[in-house]
Amino acid sequence: MLVPNGTSIHRGQCAVGARTQMSESNATVMPMDAQTPRQRKVLHGIELRYMLAVNLDIHGSASIFELIEQLQYQGFSIPGRVSKTVSDALRWEMRRGRVRRLRRGVYAPGQMPRSTAHYLHQRAAALRDEADRRVGRDDEAFWDAVADYP
Repeated sequence: MLVPNGTSIHRGQCAVGARTQMSESNATVMPMDAQTPRQRKVLHGIELRYMLAVNLDIHGSASIFELIEQLQYQGFSIPGRVSKTVSDALRWEMRRGRVRRLRRGVYAPGQMPRSTAHYLHQRAAALRDEADRRVGRDDEAFWDAVADYP
């Protein structure tokens, strides 16, 4: 990248008046649907762990890639290096016994008390509702779309 005075800077460096560039390994590109221009709900920490545990509990075993696709489909985005963030969250849930590792990159639901499972499912439902509102897939958006239908 060339800055106004003709000197060059490398990825990750910034000069006054120049825009910062990030290396491709640090940048996370989350494709947005053409119909959902709004901001997606960002998951991290406990919210990410709950959503991963619930998705595994509902859908059964899945690879990290499949879990990421499920979360993106549900209207969420994950900051940072997505596969590493998800892997770290699953490792935390493995210590709690809520998730089992079948092989490299593939996880299955573990065991958890019924009350814990109920709490996680309730919290995940609330997070999905919030994500739907953010991307315009809530009930109000549905009825607005129906009203516009010829």
